Amino acid sequence: MFFVISGFIIATVMRGRTAAEFYRDRLRRIYPAYWVATVPWLLLAIWGGLTTPERTLSSLTLWPIYSAYAEPYLRVAWTLSFEMLFYTAAALAILTSARLPLAMFALCFAGNLIYRTPLLAFTGSPMIFEFLAGVALTKAGRSEQAAVFLLPAALIAVALAPIFDEIGLAHPLSRIALWGIPSAAIVYSALSLERFVTRWANWPAKLGDASYSLYLWHFLICALFPAVAAIPLSIAAASASYRFIERPILRLKPHVGDRGLGRAPMPAE
Repeated sequence: MFFVISGFIIATVMRGRTAAEFYRDRLRRIYPAYWVATVPWLLLAIWGGLTTPERTLSSLTLWPIYSAYAEPYLRVAWTLSFEMLFYTAAALAILTSARLPLAMFALCFAGNLIYRTPLLAFTGSPMIFEFLAGVALTKAGRSEQAAVFLLPAALIAVALAPIFDEIGLAHPLSRIALWGIPSAAIVYSALSLERFVTRWANWPAKLGDASYSLYLWHFLICALFPAVAAIPLSIAAASASYRFIERPILRLKPHVGDRGLGRAPMPAE
């Protein structure tokens, strides 16, 4: 669902921008806060003697493929590697047309089904379909009646699906069927039922502005504190990170969509 939402947001905010403007804004949105959150994990890796050149490069650049897959020190950053891959494809689509990155992905996906090299497993990952589903939702009509039935069905499908570790990246088509399609259905239903969200949702929306910081810091907080304390401490750390790291950076040149990764901007923004 993270990738479906991201595809929806990016397809919305890339309109009316040049490829250079879009890509510059995405770099500014992702890297500074991420690098700060990576520092504790880098120090822990140095202290534990777990550093490698490949993992260091992966952590700095978010490009994870060298001779093999190199996991970033901040483990949740693997999703940001896919984000940057998608952003690169989106910038290429602006620069040329959507046909070129779509054709490149189709070739990589087909190669991934056959050869399973680390590079093809990354560039041809089924997760790209989840981004594309989010893009497609920007063009889809809304139906509250359909959403009422679709949402519970999608939630049940997700609940009955195997956990991600059992699917992994070894079964690309299974991931699309078991996770991608239900996730797209959940996001579509939420968009269709959006008008029922009233002003009581203002506070959660403000918390959603800090969702990227929450994503970056929760793993460290959960590793240090028990679950009961980890939730409020993660929220507090995310709020502080958003206020003192993200917002000052974003205010350098604010743009549509620079609010939280987890919240789609309204057209008027």
